[in-house]
Amino acid sequence: MNRRATAEQDHAQARDAAGVLAAAGVPAVALTWVERGDPAALGPGDRPPRLPATLPEAIERLRADAGLRDAMGDALFEALPAVRRGGAELFAGREPDDVVAATRRRY
Repeated sequence: MNRRATAEQDHAQARDAAGVLAAAGVPAVALTWVERGDPAALGPGDRPPRLPATLPEAIERLRADAGLRDAMGDALFEALPAVRRGGAELFAGREPDDVVAATRRRY
């Protein structure tokens, strides 16, 4: 197996675990907003931020979320952005069709 194929396989395994971690984080974030109240009823400055437009922006926001860190614990919290960063690096510069071909049957 060549180096790229091994890296893609490692990424696929880590991404599977990251999906589980992300799914576990959704209820924690939702609970935070339930406790704060209905976001639609909040003033513009109090509403949750818009979704990030890029993966690097999403990683930055994730790392800044103290509530999610508290809910997940430091070890799991650090694993999620590390896997996402690795995926971004692995597929950087590749065309979308190449990424699809490399990952389609893995997830």
